[in-house]
Amino acid sequence: MSTPKTSEQKAEFKKDNQPHVISYRLTEEDYRETETLAGVQGISVNELCRKTLVAWLQEGRGMTLNERLIYEEIARLRFVTGQCFKLLASDELDKESWEKVLEVEGKKGKEIADNLLRRAMASGGARNTNKGGEEDGEE
Repeated sequence: MSTPKTSEQKAEFKKDNQPHVISYRLTEEDYRETETLAGVQGISVNELCRKTLVAWLQEGRGMTLNERLIYEEIARLRFVTGQCFKLLASDELDKESWEKVLEVEGKKGKEIADNLLRRAMASGGARNTNKGGEEDGEE
């Protein structure tokens, strides 16, 4: 699709590519702060809110970079610990299998964290519990 040039084409482009509208209320103080932030960036309040939400959705569900790094490290540790206990329980823990676990963690650490975060978001929280209240230890 070509870039819209007239205001009518721009409105039609938005309708086709961004068909959903979100509306909510703010206090006067929150609105003034939002208006100030938008003004500093040279965009409308609506554009600031939309860009902020879209960034939040695309960048780890609102985590800062440091929070994301910590989360990823915890997810990696969870994976390694879980795999270690599985190998211990099945009496299969040896140097070779341990090195394989560490190799997988090293190559797929970000993917492991992403999958854990996706599962947590799908379940509506940070933990998925079974009926007994224990943490779901599936990897």
